[in-house]
Parts: sequence; C-alpha cells; structure tokens
Amino acid sequence: MGVPSKERPGRLEEMIQALRVLWSNEHASFQGKYYSFDDVDLLPKPVQQPCPIYIAGTPRATSIGERGVERSLRRIARYADGWMTNQIELPMLKDYLERLRKMLVEEGRDPEKFKTVLYYGISVNRDREQAFREAKAFLDSYYLKDFSREGVEIWNACGSASHCLGSIKDFIEAGVDHITIRPIGRNLDEQLRIYLEEILPALGSVS
Repeated sequence: MGVPSKERPGRLEEMIQALRVLWSNEHASFQGKYYSFDDVDLLPKPVQQPCPIYIAGTPRATSIGERGVERSLRRIARYADGWMTNQIELPMLKDYLERLRKMLVEEGRDPEKFKTVLYYGISVNRDREQAFREAKAFLDSYYLKDFSREGVEIWNACGSASHCLGSIKDFIEAGVDHITIRPIGRNLDEQLRIYLEEILPALGSVS
C-alpha cells in the first residue's frame, strides 16, 4: 500500500491512541502524524469500557536486535492492556514478563491489571515421535512451509497427555493468564476428544 516499513511502529502506537478516543467518545477528535479526524462518532462502541487492547508478537534479538526487543516490550508496556505471544520458549517468556512488569511500573501502570495470553498447540500421542510427525505434517500443510523440529516444538507440545499437560502448566505457573489451546494432528476429531476428556478437566484444577 506504499507505506514504508519503518513507519509501522509509529502507526501502531498512534492507531491505538486513536481507537481509544473513538471507542470512548461520542464526538471524537484526534490529530496525529498519521491519522486525523474531527467530530466522529464510531458505532457500535465496545461493551467493555475501557475496551482492552492487546499487542501480539514475539520479538527476537536474532531478527531485530536487543534494542529492537527493548523497544517492542516498551511499546507493549506503554500502550497495551495485555500481551499475546506464541512460538516462545519458556525461559524467554519468563524473561519478557519480568521485563514487562518493570516497564509497566515505570510507565505508571499496574502490573496486576496487565494480562498475558499464549497461543499454544498440542499433539497428543503416547509415541512422542509420532506426535511430532503428525504435528509437523499438519503445520506444514496448513502454513505451506517446511517447519524444523525446533519450529514445531517451540509452540506445540508433542507427546502423551501428561507431557502436554505439564507443558501447559509450566506456562501457567510462569505467569500466563489465558491460553488458547489448539489441538493439532492427523485425526482432529480424536485430538479434540482427548482435549475435552483429558486435558481440559485436568486444567480445571489449576489455580
């Protein structure tokens, strides 16, 4: 659309500010570098007031450098009500959450009101290698790419029901508030049954 890539962060930050004005005011006006409007009433307005905004992403120093990671986390702490992530290792999640909590305090915000969401897949099979192969075949077909083993296991638990449960609980104990669990595999009906009958009931006991 002819928008320079380097403008993306600034546009995101400004758009969030503009949306908060539109969602809360009947006669909204906003003057920014990228977006401007006067006396606009956007309907229908969100039921939740103020409406929470989550920023999704998993910044990595290998692709954007450590300064880029710092800027991304600062943006989340400054503008978002929550953070959604996927394809993230448990140690990295713990590190990012600790850094986010410190940044939230620095921004004058309450870390206890900030929420973290994880998007996570499970491929349940007592044969762990078979679970991995089914997960990889599913993801390769769905996303039309050749996932490495690391690429599969970084955002999917592959193995027995107890192994998958343990992986999910590790993220919950690390501080994740909500997890969107995606059953994946060759037989999705069977994966959904396992999720409903074995995974979900066991998670009900997690505080």
